[in-house]
Amino acid sequence: MEQAREAAQAVSEFFQGNPLQTYVGQKIEQATDANHPTENWSLIMEVCDLICSREDGPKEAIRAIKKRLQLNMGKNNTAVLYTLTLLEACVKNCGLRFHRVVAQKDFIQELIRLIGTKYDPPLLIQEKVLGLIRTWADTFRGIPELNELSIAYDELVAKGVQFPSAEEMQTPRAVVANVNNSTLLACYRVSDEQLAKLRSELDVVNGNLAVFREMLSELNPGNEAPDDWALLQELHSTCNEMQKRIIELIQQISNDDVTRELLVLNDELNTVFDKYERYVQNRESASSERDADTALIDFSDATSANQTATEAHSAIAVGFSDSTTNSSSTLYPV
Repeated sequence: MEQAREAAQAVSEFFQGNPLQTYVGQKIEQATDANHPTENWSLIMEVCDLICSREDGPKEAIRAIKKRLQLNMGKNNTAVLYTLTLLEACVKNCGLRFHRVVAQKDFIQELIRLIGTKYDPPLLIQEKVLGLIRTWADTFRGIPELNELSIAYDELVAKGVQFPSAEEMQTPRAVVANVNNSTLLACYRVSDEQLAKLRSELDVVNGNLAVFREMLSELNPGNEAPDDWALLQELHSTCNEMQKRIIELIQQISNDDVTRELLVLNDELNTVFDKYERYVQNRESASSERDADTALIDFSDATSANQTATEAHSAIAVGFSDSTTNSSSTLYPV
């Protein structure tokens, strides 16, 4: 069975090419490079934006993720964990098109195979994969086109597979150890009530960020409606203010999980700000091109008008001065 699966994959790659050699695949390889000291959220979010912006982005990405996991299982656990983190981020940020490819039976079975006896992965990777399957099954249960996720989860439960609890699914403390070793200003621990309020505020930030990112992906620079441009500027300003508050909290809060969440959110904001700057530059370029086109048209009109005026003077006909005035007035529309 395993040999048949590998043969089928070899045939697929022969016709479709190595998924890690596509542009999306190369970006995924960069984002999950084991040489990164921790998850590179800037590159991860860049991959998410890339997937959303390309018609075949989800398919290219899932093939590359699958290949990346296969190449590193049992060899490089850091790269595997980074790839699983990227996969999780893509599910959260890339919408239904990506959900559909994740929910395909062959991909789910591939994930399950990766934590089987063939690779004998460490407990951390096993729990990460099982945690993702459980989360997706709970999130997408009842959606017919994503039903394979809940089916796979239910089958594993029926076989007696033990899934990690919500507490065990939290990111290990070591992941953010390098951040917490830095100098912190007035560190304090948050109460449960403060934590609930903070998470509510972070939901608002995430909501604004999602709308901001979506508009930047969908709008055409320079051709957007005035209301859309105004909203885009407002979102940029609002997210800027939110980031200032997030940076303050990072320096103050000593809760590892919250700090990591804030760091991720800060990276996501930086990524979308970069995207906004590129949007503004493209918008200004589009505006300059339109101005240049308009100038060329006006110049043509001016030449035509001057020719008309010259002909009028040479004719020395009564009343031509008025028509000349009217003609020249069209050169400068209000």
